[in-house]
This record gives sequence, structure tokens and C-alpha cells, in this order.
Amino acid sequence: MSLLQAPDNVEELHPADVLRWAFDTYGVEHVAVTTSFEDAVLAHLAVSADPAADIVLLVYFYPRADTPGCTQQACGLRDVAGQIGDTVIIGISPDKPAALARFREKYSLNFDLLSDVDHSVAEAYGVWKEKKNYGKTYMGIERSAFLIGADGKIRNAWYKISPKDTPVKLLEALAG
Repeated sequence: MSLLQAPDNVEELHPADVLRWAFDTYGVEHVAVTTSFEDAVLAHLAVSADPAADIVLLVYFYPRADTPGCTQQACGLRDVAGQIGDTVIIGISPDKPAALARFREKYSLNFDLLSDVDHSVAEAYGVWKEKKNYGKTYMGIERSAFLIGADGKIRNAWYKISPKDTPVKLLEALAG
């Protein structure tokens, strides 16, 4: 196993382009809790020995760790791990890394979580939205999930997905 080496123009790349480069160059196997999406892809990704591996990635965005809906979603994805082959799951929220680490440990999540405190990745994916709750208007995550193929292209995009539907939609998409 080795760590990824960043392309020279990484700062100019959209997160999906960084993933496409990582898939094309290495084939991604694992990502760790970290403070930024680029750090995860470029510094904390262990890579498989087979660069031609057909690895699929589920990137899902959730509002806040350890809340009822987010817990249901994460545990549902954890519970289908045996049915998704080599698919890599990455959960992204605006929580700080320490909160994500506690959440991951508390529920024995078998995938990694990324901290997007500045919501730059959420903005890039179009899921940082104006929300209204109890008469208050604020900005936050619109719960969404994206299935990304080994070619770096988004195969499926599910906006406003319910927590319970996330693992179901993933399994349906992977089945064909």
C-alpha cells in the first residue's frame, strides 16, 4: 500500500476531478477521517495494488452526526456492507473531525467520514442549500447521495434522499 501523490494542479481541480484522477491513477481502497476532501483523496487514501480495479464510490452528505436521521442513514449503510462488494462509502458533513470520529466509533461504522466544516465540498456538489425550520432560515446540508463510477462520472444522484432510502437506492443501483 502507498499514499497518493497529488497532481500538480490539485488546487484547481473540482472534487469530482480529483476523484477521477485518483481512480484513473490508482484505484481507491480506503479513506480516513480528515478535515478536507482534498486531504482525504490526496493524502489519506490507501491504494490497492491493482490500478485497473473497478471501484465504485458512494459519496453521501448528511446534516449532522449522531442525530436520529443521520444515525439511521449511517447504520443502514453499515448494515449493507456485505452486499456492496468493493464499493467505497464516504459520508460528508459539516461536523468537526472529532465529532465524526466519535460518531464512527459509537456506531461501529465500517466506512469513513469526512469533515467539510467550510462546506466547500457540499457547495461543489450543490447540496449546501437554504433551509427553513421552525420559522428560521439558515444554510445547511440537503441530504443527498452520489454514486460515482471508476471513471469518475456520477452514475446516480439522489437529492433530498431519506435516511432509510439511502442503502436501498445504493443496492438497487449496484444491482443494475
